[in-house]
Amino acid sequence: MDFGHNRRALREATAAAHAELDAAVGEFRSAREYGIYLRGIHAFRAAIEPGFEASTVWTPTLIVEEAARDLRDLALAPLDIQTLASNETSPSAMLGRAYVLEGSGLGARLLVKSAQALGFHQDHGARHLWKQAHAHENWRAFLVRLEQADVIIDAAIDEAVLTFVHARAAMAAAAHKALNE
Repeated sequence: MDFGHNRRALREATAAAHAELDAAVGEFRSAREYGIYLRGIHAFRAAIEPGFEASTVWTPTLIVEEAARDLRDLALAPLDIQTLASNETSPSAMLGRAYVLEGSGLGARLLVKSAQALGFHQDHGARHLWKQAHAHENWRAFLVRLEQADVIIDAAIDEAVLTFVHARAAMAAAAHKALNE
């Protein structure tokens, strides 16, 4: 797929933060590891998704309700919702955040396979992944919007990096909680 200027800038500037999050998520080889991931992703999405409810810039695929149902399937209590590092609501900042959320759908296509191998699926335990993995057109539509928008790229990059950092912190909190249970 051809990368437009804004996508290329975001991809290059967030590569390190993205890699750190990917390493924190890792692969889940057990239901316990999947549960840690699920608690982290729920806490992250519960903190970030409300900011998109009234957005006129872009509304990404929202999955927090499905993640909450998945937690109940696994009899896991949610983590306390973490606050975002930024409350910036400029169109550029919102597009930076949306870049991370919509892009996570690409990763969900791989993660859903790992979840299925553990017995989780679209009706039990992996609803949020299933929803993301099957929202194929959202990523393409988002990239068109990203390239057509009058974006202050530095603001979008700053917000995307903060969003990756926030997601990584949620994963770390979930792992910490698991160690103390």
